[in-house]
Amino acid sequence: MKTRNTIITILFICLLAVIPLGTIIAKLTPSEDSMSGEGGDEFAAEEENWDDITWKVRWDAFIHDGVNAFVDANPFKEPVIKANYALTKFLSGGTYMESTQVLLGKEGWLFYKTTTDGAPIKDYKGSNLYTEEELDRIYGNMLKAKEVMNSQGREFNVLLIPNKESVYAEYLPDTVGKKNNYTRYSQLIDRLEKEGQIDYLDMTEALEANKEGHQLYFRTDTHWTRMGAFLGLQTYFDRYYGNSESIDTVLFSEESGYSGDLARIANVEEYFKETDYDFVTTSADYNLYRDQVIFIVGDSFGEMMIPIARVYYREAHFIRTEDFTMSLMDEYNPDVVVWESVERYLSKVKDNDITSK
Repeated sequence: MKTRNTIITILFICLLAVIPLGTIIAKLTPSEDSMSGEGGDEFAAEEENWDDITWKVRWDAFIHDGVNAFVDANPFKEPVIKANYALTKFLSGGTYMESTQVLLGKEGWLFYKTTTDGAPIKDYKGSNLYTEEELDRIYGNMLKAKEVMNSQGREFNVLLIPNKESVYAEYLPDTVGKKNNYTRYSQLIDRLEKEGQIDYLDMTEALEANKEGHQLYFRTDTHWTRMGAFLGLQTYFDRYYGNSESIDTVLFSEESGYSGDLARIANVEEYFKETDYDFVTTSADYNLYRDQVIFIVGDSFGEMMIPIARVYYREAHFIRTEDFTMSLMDEYNPDVVVWESVERYLSKVKDNDITSK
């Protein structure tokens, strides 16, 4: 067994030594996408006809199939992957990172190129628009939730949060370009505006207006920071209550050395560190306190708002969209229900009629 593991590791190291050279050479060769100005998601050829794609994409697909097979079999994969990153960084001058899930952007920003946990790069590119039927399902589930919650005497709002790729697009690599300025997110906003029956808050404008001087999303993580979560709650306050607190009038403690989920996925935590921020609750304006119970249904972005919301509400509770049941309304009896969704998880709204569970 020891001899077998040694052989696998040696072969793996040899393969990884070739990958940076091959992929960097391929990246320097103009492809059909780059010449047309569209750019491409790294290694995403799943929507192309195999007979029509370029040799570069064929090479990338071949290499990544080999990488995945070796990674699964190699007992020493983590240190070898880290060595591969160091070699790739040296060869590319720090502009490229070999990973099937994580994309290295500019100035140390990492982005998620998954297609199985949402599809944030496709969302940004506008290459995965909803059909009318899918939009009908999303809107229909939201409208039904509003009607049921309102019939129980509860306030109901929808909170929509753009992906990191949309807010900090300037840090995406030049290889990622838009194919369509109209996106899934745009589609839903247009539908909500057209129908006019659901009260919703789109966080895009507030995030764009406040990102200068504030770290609203992590560089090494898929999520917004607690600064972003604070801004989300205060933007909600301003919209629905008419008063709010500026992000510049409260305090955030700082802790260095944080490595987010993207750094962990790529096994490069030791190379990607940043500052984590925590809301100092004693700096809050308690005149904004509301003697109400708020219940957020959504994803991890909404969950990050809960510790902050507990400063301003009598109670604040959270459940993921897929785990919601109507019995929770009887248990917690909230005054306010917010259905939150980040851009890449809008399909969870499509797939979940929360009032039927």
